[in-house]
Amino acid sequence: PTAPAGSLTSVEFCGGTHLLRAGHMSNFTVISEKPISKGVRRIFAVTGSEADAAKIRGSTLQVEADQLMSQVKDGKYEYNDIIGKINTLIQNKTTRLQFQLGEKIR
Repeated sequence: PTAPAGSLTSVEFCGGTHLLRAGHMSNFTVISEKPISKGVRRIFAVTGSEADAAKIRGSTLQVEADQLMSQVKDGKYEYNDIIGKINTLIQNKTTRLQFQLGEKIR
C-alpha cells in the first residue's frame, strides 16, 4: 500500500476462500497455526460442516484428556501406563488431523 495508512496496518496474503458475507461460511474453526517466519503465523481453519466436525473431534479429545487427568488426580494410575495413554491419545488425534488436512490440501 502506498497510502499513509498502509504503513499503520499489517498487510497479509490470504490464500483461502473469499466470501461475499461472513455468514456464508456458517461456523469457523481454527484447527492449527504455526510460525512461517519471524513475527508471521499461518492459520489453518475450516468452515461449515468441517468446522462442526472439528469441534466435535476437539470435544471428544477434551473428554478423553479429562478422563486421564482424573485418573492422575485420583492417584489411580501406573506412571508408564498413563504416559503411554497420553502419547497414544495425542498421536492418534494428530495423525487423523494431518490425514484430513492432507486430503483437503491436495
